Amino acid sequence: MLPKQKYIQITRCNHSGFTLLELAIVLFIVALLTGGVLVPLGQRMNQQYLQNTQAVLEEAKEGLLGYAVLNGHFPCPANDENGIADASLCSASETQEGFIPWSDLGVGRYDGWGNTLRYRVDKVFTTDETTIVSQNFIGSSNLTIYNVVNNKIAGDNNTIVAVVFSVGKNGIADKTNVVGGTNAHYTQDEQNPEAGFDDRLIWISNNVLASRWVMSGRATVTP
Repeated sequence: MLPKQKYIQITRCNHSGFTLLELAIVLFIVALLTGGVLVPLGQRMNQQYLQNTQAVLEEAKEGLLGYAVLNGHFPCPANDENGIADASLCSASETQEGFIPWSDLGVGRYDGWGNTLRYRVDKVFTTDETTIVSQNFIGSSNLTIYNVVNNKIAGDNNTIVAVVFSVGKNGIADKTNVVGGTNAHYTQDEQNPEAGFDDRLIWISNNVLASRWVMSGRATVTP
């Protein structure tokens, strides 16, 4: 007896394809969704870069204050990106701006965009503890901080000890934040950068330094 043969019935289904109009609508919706996702993503990434930059600036500030407590003075800037303080930048009548001596300080080197932080210090505070205290923590370089509309926000009467700044996303020093030299005029964006300006600054005042030295026992308060 021959085995029964099995038959497979194939049913042909007719599928209608997308019309050009339907395809255009789909592509339009995808474009809207993609744009809606990418813009907030870019904003979130930029915000993260700003937060990372602020964190490394704060770390640099603490590193400089710690160095001053331990050594009785601030380090000279680094002449290149090796992070080693270069005494030649402090040898003239005014200190030169350079890079943060991140290796000497044991702190972070880069801002959120991978740029090495810049550093400028008043020459008085690179000398020695006796000189600094005898001058009542008053500098000589007239370091000043301005906002983007050129209003002074810090630095009256030589009260700024040091400035650390990031050149920001565009990688260049904006406004008066000239890279190198004896620049004493620095601009801070105050959280609202204008078009083409994105530098981020942090600074140390003489009162903050005096407070740290008194708390650490390095300096005493004379009534």
